[in-house]
Amino acid sequence: MNYYFITGTSRGIGEALAKELLLNKNNYVLGFARNQNIEESNYSHKHLDLSNTESIINFDFPNVPNAESICLVNNAGTLGEIKYFGNLNDENLANTMVTNFVAPLVLINKFMRKYKLLEIDKTIINIGSGASKTPYDGWGAYCASKAGLEMISNVILKEQEKVNTGYKVYNIAPGVVDTKMQENIRETNHDDFSNVAKFLHMKNENVLYQPIDVAKKLIQLIQHPEEIEDVSYRIVLQ
Repeated sequence: MNYYFITGTSRGIGEALAKELLLNKNNYVLGFARNQNIEESNYSHKHLDLSNTESIINFDFPNVPNAESICLVNNAGTLGEIKYFGNLNDENLANTMVTNFVAPLVLINKFMRKYKLLEIDKTIINIGSGASKTPYDGWGAYCASKAGLEMISNVILKEQEKVNTGYKVYNIAPGVVDTKMQENIRETNHDDFSNVAKFLHMKNENVLYQPIDVAKKLIQLIQHPEEIEDVSYRIVLQ
């Protein structure tokens, strides 16, 4: 059995990824989200508030009997409030950083501690963003959290070169995907985000990736990691 632990399975890439994986009866998916939209025999759901540090700290990964491989996908993320620093709501700012950065770090730590003695394929996929390298005005928390997640991926790679407990880690940017986050971006006031016209144009030109296509590519990469040339990878679909 291949075990997949995926955050943010209530919609978007996370939901599409879980459903695509479940087409294979040798896959088992544990999804993390506030809402459950998937009902399958090989799917379990954990109602976990990823913006709540206590909730994350109290979570423990389960035993994985007869596991052939395990994979953690830190997919859940929020753009947060789109405003310039000095105009942001403090609580929203803190919750965005916890959801996008603190929660994945704690889950990675728990995942690596729980399964370090298993001699099977063990993979960590952090869903990144081009915003980790591009400073978009109004996206401060999102840019910072994605940059931090990319750095942590590189740190883990460095550590595995030293201790080699068998973990592979990748930071994969999915491109611009047609999700709720994109809807929120297009509704932004120009005074809060000066580049909103670019995202409106991409929608109008129908160039956004669909979640299912990104999900299929992610599965391909997980199954064939030799296609990933570096710890950081950006999906480009034909």
